[in-house]
Amino acid sequence: ASFIDKVKIGTSGSKIPAGSTIKQVASGGNHSCAIASDNLVYCWGSGNRGALGDGTSNDSNVPKKVKIGTSGSEIPAGSTIKQVASGGALSCAIASNNQAYCWGSSYLGNDTSDDSNVPKKVKIGTNGSEIPSNVTIKQISVSQMNACVIGSDDMAYCWGDNAEGSVGDGTTGIATVPHKVIVGSLDSEMASGLKFKKIISGKYHSCAIASDNLLYCWGGNSRGQLGINSVQHQTTPKKVKIGIDGSEIPSGSSIKDFSVGEAFACAVTTNNLIYCWGIDYVSGQVGTKVPKKLETGTNGSEFTGNVELKGIYSGGLATCALDVNNKLVCWGQNNYWLISYDDDYSPYTPINKNPVLTSTGGSELPSTEYIKDIKMSVNGACVIATDNNAYCWGMLWQTAGWNRTMPKKIKIGTDGSEIPAGRKIYKIFESDNIFCLLDSNGDAYCLGSTDFRGTLLGDNTTNPSDVPKKIKIGTDGSDIPSDEKIEQISVGQAQTCALTSDKWVYCWGESESSGTGMSSGRYMVPKRIVNGDIDPDESLDKVVSSLNGACTLSNKG
Repeated sequence: ASFIDKVKIGTSGSKIPAGSTIKQVASGGNHSCAIASDNLVYCWGSGNRGALGDGTSNDSNVPKKVKIGTSGSEIPAGSTIKQVASGGALSCAIASNNQAYCWGSSYLGNDTSDDSNVPKKVKIGTNGSEIPSNVTIKQISVSQMNACVIGSDDMAYCWGDNAEGSVGDGTTGIATVPHKVIVGSLDSEMASGLKFKKIISGKYHSCAIASDNLLYCWGGNSRGQLGINSVQHQTTPKKVKIGIDGSEIPSGSSIKDFSVGEAFACAVTTNNLIYCWGIDYVSGQVGTKVPKKLETGTNGSEFTGNVELKGIYSGGLATCALDVNNKLVCWGQNNYWLISYDDDYSPYTPINKNPVLTSTGGSELPSTEYIKDIKMSVNGACVIATDNNAYCWGMLWQTAGWNRTMPKKIKIGTDGSEIPAGRKIYKIFESDNIFCLLDSNGDAYCLGSTDFRGTLLGDNTTNPSDVPKKIKIGTDGSDIPSDEKIEQISVGQAQTCALTSDKWVYCWGESESSGTGMSSGRYMVPKRIVNGDIDPDESLDKVVSSLNGACTLSNKG
């Protein structure tokens, strides 16, 4: 279609009833599922291996109702859905009877290795399932290769691929029904009497916070992702090291929260510090086998520590955290100098290193300023400081001559910058190779590379630029009326879209697959999207661009 589409509700074959709203969304590898306001679940995307649960293996670009009570679905007729989780081509849901049901790829927990295009009940109390018959399901986590639940007995049960021990039952055989994660026996380090509070499944390993507020992990460990000072896989829960074996989490600390990636994990402790362990993303080898603290006040780090965090931001394989004092700390891959100012310092930075971002090594960010906002891409980062100027660094746009190892001030009123002198920056929008800015007058500008996937700056050229160029409004064929202002920008990998004060969306860049809501082509200035399914009385409140497309949120939700 040569127009922008909203997720269909009540039209064009969508099975979500007209007037419904969405309560929860889960995304797998190539499909998504949502619980609507009718408390039923609907899926769309790739139907490979039955991932949509609608009784077929067909792809669908509109939501299809997951079968309940018909076509072999084992969810009882009349049931509603409380939670949905997806990973890979697998989805699972907790129904109103507090039982779990799965569909899609083979790890369904129903004592088979078969795919299913309708929900099948996860076995409880039968067929070798170790979930007792009187236990119901409270929480479910699904990954590409396995799934775990926490039952009403506060015990954890997992099933799926178990070659590296991710089921946590002391074995390495495939588990087609739930097996109890070992507590208080074999070589499990979770003591008898402990309960599970939160569980997250990674691709080949899982971690959980227990009732002692400590973190336990099990499964694949080839990159040290279990945090136990070893690279040996573990088939039962092992306590993430605290205060011993080189772990930098202090003795006596508790875990407040955690996250799990494919081969790493990070935790926030009661001292409001962050500790990470696992893969070195650049080399693919072991990074650190025990938790390492983000350095505080040493080795050049400006992170003071012992303060709460306002937010964590990631771009590519680097991460930055902003604390309540508006100070910034970064760690992760340094391949594009995202986190290190030193040209001589190896770009292959271990996870626990941090930069000095102000008044050192040629940084133009004054040491007296604080960070108000940060945006990160794969190749670079930009911040707005309390002086309302923008500063950027990294290998953002090589073709634009931008290869900067420390923050440099975005030009205003000089050196070809089209931002007039005296203006201030108040908002940044980013993608891998382009950053766009809004100034204090409501005018918009972009800078960066134009040789990646057809991205353009919206200035009626195809040229890259390392200084801001004004997005055309009311001139040079731009469809944005001359009296309108840009309120929001979303930068994708092939196109950029803007929401204006007339509550409409305009896009520019490459439109190979009608991703900009227009016919295919390369647009150097903003073009108004075609109405498509947007009603005449609707206005648009938000726009989001992705690789080759964009979505909007209307005033009707």
